[in-house]
Parts: sequence; structure tokens; C-alpha cells
Amino acid sequence: MAEIAADYASILDLSDTFRRPRRYGSTVRARWPLFWRRNPDPGVVHGGLAKAAAAFRAAIQQTSAAKLPITLQGFPAGACGDATPLLGYYLKTHGFGTFDYVSGIGEDEDGERTSHAWLRQGDIIVDITADQFRDKAPVIVTDASPWHEGFEVEVPHEADFHVYDANTVATLSGAYAAIMETLEGFGCRVTSTGHDAGPALRNAPPIDRMTITCAEIGAF
Repeated sequence: MAEIAADYASILDLSDTFRRPRRYGSTVRARWPLFWRRNPDPGVVHGGLAKAAAAFRAAIQQTSAAKLPITLQGFPAGACGDATPLLGYYLKTHGFGTFDYVSGIGEDEDGERTSHAWLRQGDIIVDITADQFRDKAPVIVTDASPWHEGFEVEVPHEADFHVYDANTVATLSGAYAAIMETLEGFGCRVTSTGHDAGPALRNAPPIDRMTITCAEIGAF
């Protein structure tokens, strides 16, 4: 637990501004010039959102592999396809708005063809599995990223696992419940200015200034 707290202790607490997502089914090349690391530029970091993403990632890592589908058992390696819609649903139901599921095709450090997935809301990128690639940060929340810019991307649908077929929804619903149980164990609470949204499992109202605290792993 202490190791996780140290991992994310540098995420800043800033207000968040969100933009309307693109329509689905479009193929675009992203245009973002910087990516977020441990010591982020306050001008591009969205602190409450970054904290929520970091807490969700920590919960995936601390959830028993037996409770997760095989795609998440080696997290973050090969986990982006399922982690992205799970995180998207979590953020949507906790007041951060709707995100796009972005699917990208590019080349890895060795020039091999590779794929990746992440969240996008307007110009904002949220990526909790980038560190499966060499020298990438574990949590990226930014409105500028040259690495993501290098992918040829599609936006096929909203980042919410409920858009999939019944079998996939059932599998990911079980994973989501297990991850949320872990978050509850952390004592995570989502709050906004003048409002307490309660335990992490409870849906928060749509508000644009939020922060998250987790008693067992320190404040994010």
C-alpha cells in the first residue's frame, strides 16, 4: 500500500475543464505535443481527473487476479482494451463526464506494429496502461502528447463496457465489481467543492471540480 501511495503522491490537485467528445466512428490523427510524467506541467494536468485515474489503476493492481479476466491479470501489459472502458465507466458515473474509447495502431520502440487504447474527452487524454511500453508513465492525464500523436486512431464508441455484447458485459461487470470492492477497501471518496459524493461505489452528480482521497493509500 505504501508503495502505491509513493507512486502517485506527485499527482497535483487542480480543477478540471472538460470538452465535448468527438462523434464515434471517425478516423483521425491526434495532435497533442507533450506527455504527462511524474513532474507534470500544471498547465496541462487535470488534477482531480488524474487522481481518480490513479486510484482506479491502483485498485486494478491490488485486486486478486482470480477476480479479473485474463486480459487484466498481467496488468498493464495487454490490458488497455479492457481497462479503458472500465475506467471510462468509472469516470462517467463519478461526475467526470463521458469519454471516447480511442483505439490506436502504431509502432513500438523496436519498429514492430502494435496497438493501444486510451480515453479521450475533447483534447484531454487519460491513459493508465501506457507503461506497458518502454519509458512511458504509468498514469497519463494531459491535453498534449506526442507519443499518442504517433498512432493512427479510431474512435469507435463511448468508453463504457456496456456497449459490448452480453458475454463481454457480464465478464467486465464482474471485473468492475471486484475493482470497486478494492476501491472501497482503500476508503476512497470522491468529493467536490462544498459536496461529498460519498464512498467511491456511489455515483456522484455531474460536477466539474472534483478530488479523490483514499484513506488506506494516502491522499491522491
